[in-house]
Amino acid sequence: RRNIKKPVGGGGAGGGEEERRKRIAGRVEAAAAMRKKMVSSKRKKTEQDGEGSEELSVPSQGEVEAIVRSCEGALNKGGDDARRCLKSLRTVLSMQDDDLISYAVGAGAVDMLLKYIKGNCGECILEAAWCITNIATGSLEHTRDAMRSAPDLIMLIDSPDPRIQEQCIWALGNMAGEDEQCRDTIRANGAIRPIINKLNGRMVEVQKISAWALANLMRGQDPKLDEFFAMGLGEVVVELILTQEEVPSSHASSELMVEVVWLLSILTHNQEKFALHLCQVGVASKLVRYLESGMAQLEMPALRCIGNMICGPDEITDHLLSHPACLKQLHVMLQTGNKGLMKEATWVLSNIAAGKANHRAAMMEEGVHASLIVILKTSHFDIRKEAAFALFHLLHDPAYTPTLFTPELATEFVGLLRAPDPQVVDMALTVAERILATMEGGPRLFEEADGIDALEQLIYANSSQAVVARSSFLVDKYFGEDAEPY
Repeated sequence: RRNIKKPVGGGGAGGGEEERRKRIAGRVEAAAAMRKKMVSSKRKKTEQDGEGSEELSVPSQGEVEAIVRSCEGALNKGGDDARRCLKSLRTVLSMQDDDLISYAVGAGAVDMLLKYIKGNCGECILEAAWCITNIATGSLEHTRDAMRSAPDLIMLIDSPDPRIQEQCIWALGNMAGEDEQCRDTIRANGAIRPIINKLNGRMVEVQKISAWALANLMRGQDPKLDEFFAMGLGEVVVELILTQEEVPSSHASSELMVEVVWLLSILTHNQEKFALHLCQVGVASKLVRYLESGMAQLEMPALRCIGNMICGPDEITDHLLSHPACLKQLHVMLQTGNKGLMKEATWVLSNIAAGKANHRAAMMEEGVHASLIVILKTSHFDIRKEAAFALFHLLHDPAYTPTLFTPELATEFVGLLRAPDPQVVDMALTVAERILATMEGGPRLFEEADGIDALEQLIYANSSQAVVARSSFLVDKYFGEDAEPY
């Protein structure tokens, strides 16, 4: 995610390359945390995902080791015996207990499963790939051990059996969710192109797992997006979105779109040219319609895409705001009570407010400012912070200062001088300077809001020399011995 745009009027909070860089870093971290929370980087295939499952009690270490040995012994027999043994092992590995993975790996399960994966029995390959999939949900050591199967799994992506395609991609997606080294290895072994091909196929389950696996392959600080764009992923994602119905009606198609739009949210990060293309071909319009789909799982990634796009040139924001539903739905999201949607929507609105005058005019006409003030007064700090930045940008526009800069709002900004976030403190100091310099009765209001004590805490407890200097100046000028009475 990119930073908020340059504040209206420049200077103060959000101004300066260093402050913008810090804001970028904070949003990248927050975005990653939200994505991790909403869409797990690893997915265990449980017995409920299979057919004919039977409940078993949790086996002991000795029992797990015996199952691995039975699978090894069935290698030469093949057929039903081998499949039955492998099914017993994958049943164990499907349980939510990493100790069971440790027992199996310690007994040599990966070496044994590799032999099945290299074999000719399709059902055995499927069961073995399922086992590898769940081993890769374990610890780093478990995943690294499972990684030895990656080259063979990549070869099997082109299997004629869609179940094997899905399972191999699932396993690779789990491995990619581990760390950069695993992702680099999988990419180096040529996994990207065949997975993109399956995303572009017609089997919904395979498409869905392909979108998720590709998103995992783009995790980390360096997602190497150019490599994915060069292989045509952007065009495939655009085509998938454009050919889908307005709002997916079936469960399968809605799940696919959720994965595809999350994938798009990564592809729109810092990609202005691609974002402009999305506006031109109609994808941006679809994203706006997804905001009003009533499906929270689809609304969040669509909102993330729109937020990424709005970080680009103003012409992108112009295009998005030309859809009346865009700003209306952003406003609705502020009032949902859904913390994730509220935080993301306030972030998007702060970027809109930092743009052109007509963008701020549209926000004011929609009445967004009133909801932002409510959030600033009542919500959790991480959401209040985003609302404060949005209001800060609106306050910098002379057209709205008389309307917005009330004693009530000024008092809320004074309270932010005690915030645990340096960027919020910097912003609050800028507003404090304005309260004291321009607002009628500003010094008295500031004192009544306990602002003097807040400034003194900044002077004696803040590590930033710039903050200390600004705070000291305000105390001396407006509340020192030589200050004018108020």
